[in-house]
Amino acid sequence: MYGFPLTIYLLTPWLARRFPGIDPLGHASGHLWYTLLGFAGDPHLNPIHIASNVLIVGGFFLLAAARRAPYHAQKEGGSRPRDAPAS
Repeated sequence: MYGFPLTIYLLTPWLARRFPGIDPLGHASGHLWYTLLGFAGDPHLNPIHIASNVLIVGGFFLLAAARRAPYHAQKEGGSRPRDAPAS
């Protein structure tokens, strides 16, 4: 979490000069793609924000589906293979 927020923090002076009508430390400007692409209105309702929310929810469903296989294998009395490293 250090790299991306630090990069944005260091880019704040450039962003303030490039986009003079924004407050670089405001919440709406924290939605970087919203600001750079010039969307107007609520930053939570632009297509990029909605697409990212869909991807996040899809990731949760993917994790839930992937967890079923090891859970059921363990439930049926399966154990890890002998040559698998111990965790």
